[in-house]
Amino acid sequence: MSSARINSVPIQGTSQEAASSSTEFYTVAEVSRILNCHRQTTYRLLNRRSDRLPHYKLPGIGIRFSRSDVLAWLEAGKRDLKPSGRKA
Repeated sequence: MSSARINSVPIQGTSQEAASSSTEFYTVAEVSRILNCHRQTTYRLLNRRSDRLPHYKLPGIGIRFSRSDVLAWLEAGKRDLKPSGRKA
C-alpha cells in the first residue's frame, strides 16, 4: 500500500461512532496514488453505473473516500489470475 497521507474528516449528521476521529478518509489524489492511476480515472470509477468506487460528497469539503470502503472495494474487485489452461 502507498504511504499516502490520511486525513480524518468528521461527517456532519452521522452517529458519534461513525464520525469519530479514528475514521480515516482519503482525498481523490490519495486514492489515485493508492490505485496507481490518474485522478481522472478515479473520478470515472466513482461515476460508473456498476461497481462504483464508494465515496462521500461533503459540502464545502469535496469528495472523500473511507479507508475501509476503498479496501473492501479493492478486495471485491480481485480477479483470479490463475492461468485458464488454454493455449494461445
